[in-house]
Amino acid sequence: MFWRKRTHPLDKPLFCWDGYNALTVRALLAGGLHAFGATGSGKTSSLIQLARAILAYGDSSMLVLCAKRGEYQDWLRAARMTGRQRDVVLVTPKEQWRFNMFGYEASRQGEGAGVAQNVTRFIMELRSVVFRESEQAGGDSQQWKRQDEQLINYCVIVLQLASEEITPANLHELILSAPVAGEQMREESWRAGYCNQCISRAFHRQKTEIEEHDFKHAADFLTRLWPKMADRTRSSIMAGTMATLAVCNTGIIREMFAHRTNFTPAGAIEERKIVVVDMPPDEYGVLGAVANIGLKYHWQRDVLRREITPRSPLACIWGDESSLWVTPSDTHYLSRCRSYHGCMVYICQGLNNYREALPGDKAEAGIEAMLSNFGHKLFFSLGDHHTAAWVSELCGKELRQFAGGGLQHAPHEPFSPVGQPSQYSSSFHEQYEYVIQPAEFMNGLRTGSPVNNYMVDAVLVRSGVPFSTGLPLLNVSFDQRKS
Repeated sequence: MFWRKRTHPLDKPLFCWDGYNALTVRALLAGGLHAFGATGSGKTSSLIQLARAILAYGDSSMLVLCAKRGEYQDWLRAARMTGRQRDVVLVTPKEQWRFNMFGYEASRQGEGAGVAQNVTRFIMELRSVVFRESEQAGGDSQQWKRQDEQLINYCVIVLQLASEEITPANLHELILSAPVAGEQMREESWRAGYCNQCISRAFHRQKTEIEEHDFKHAADFLTRLWPKMADRTRSSIMAGTMATLAVCNTGIIREMFAHRTNFTPAGAIEERKIVVVDMPPDEYGVLGAVANIGLKYHWQRDVLRREITPRSPLACIWGDESSLWVTPSDTHYLSRCRSYHGCMVYICQGLNNYREALPGDKAEAGIEAMLSNFGHKLFFSLGDHHTAAWVSELCGKELRQFAGGGLQHAPHEPFSPVGQPSQYSSSFHEQYEYVIQPAEFMNGLRTGSPVNNYMVDAVLVRSGVPFSTGLPLLNVSFDQRKS
């Protein structure tokens, strides 16, 4: 077979699509793979075979975002089958693993470490998770987002310069103790409060020119601009910020992701760990979404920051029901992760799932930009015509010849002993038609189960490089009995 002649480590085959075409490490690193398929199409049971292939590769790390109850058991089984059970880091309240998402960005090493805007960007990412339902209903305006971001950024600056740990609890206390009126700052009780103590320590600390400039703006905002705001404006800003901090400052999220750290995404990547986040939103609600998306955010950032060497492992993010985990930052990551040996595998039912998760005027463009960065797209049996039509358009058109004709009967002559012969006419024309019609994606692919002898069909589309057939399309099949 053709891949046996290759010698570069990145050209090692991970998974064979058929007897002539394989998915190599290099091909997987070209963005990764996105799979679409309706419920019951066999996509999850088929792609676990690809997941095992990535684990069997050995020189790989994975972040697995579990969407369903009990999904983690499939990954534990896959790790055992590939001899990597000792590499599993099962992130769940019942296990020991903890990661302070908030303090990590402020305390990590390397260039850009401790930049307040990076900490603020992460908190705003979580804000979009907490307010996702409000955004879908059109109730979360850009104005309040910008105001929230400004408040959080200035609070982070003050906490950093005061040598305070960046935690939801400290941010919460700093905002609550900020003055709401000018005369309040003359009261002894306010001077003894947390906000003034942080500002005082930051003021007396020896600072660089940049830190001095940032501190002045932050202190002016908290002590001069914040008290002068109208009560309604200030309460509206606080409502959004405090709602985000409240989710992260209570219960299991505070215990697991805002308190202490005994593992980090950067360490898990380099140590070739399989991080399985067993906190599905069906069980944990918004807390599960915050846990999964928060870890995904830091995993992506750490992949894009690392120094690549010949020994750097492949770093894969795996997300079934990916509409639960998708964020605008995924597009940025996918467009750059190849150079850092990173990739993603997303599995979703259809385009409408993403439209629901990413509402707004730019949602359509964001979805198209994200999908265009996946080097491989795999389509199982689909459940909606809109996605099927998009896939047919993606597969392209070809020139086809169509034949037509008809039989024309001669007029009837009642007194003629011999009837007139009928005439046949034919016609031919050419036009461009879809290589695969939308109906084929909805009704023409096998979906496994005993009815189909456990076989699942899909169509694979690869960007840039054709398959052995000379086409960018390949019909593939999976045997569920191997799952």
